[in-house]
Amino acid sequence: MIVFGLRATISILTLLTVIGSANAEIAGRALFENDCAACHTLKADAPAKRGPHLEGLFDRRYGAVEGFPYRMVWKKADPVWTDKEIDNYLFVHGRYEAPDRATLIEYLKKATRP
Repeated sequence: MIVFGLRATISILTLLTVIGSANAEIAGRALFENDCAACHTLKADAPAKRGPHLEGLFDRRYGAVEGFPYRMVWKKADPVWTDKEIDNYLFVHGRYEAPDRATLIEYLKKATRP
């Protein structure tokens, strides 16, 4: 079995985004599944995980998923999740280079629609 490092895997996924939109969706899904899916689900009716579900993420206020035990800082936050806010969140938390963040965000726009 061949094992790739995280950077090599991310570079391969970035290359896929250049090939076309169908492959960009595959790359976005892979990014989500490799790093986000351990804590988040895409749909509200999926079994709960460590983080809140992401259904309806875009334009949702921070800390707004009913029943999720957010820390107080998230509950009091006023911003809403936009492309820019999600990109900034991923950047600040050391997640991916800019092209991969963009690929993930585009995937989430489709995958988190209610």
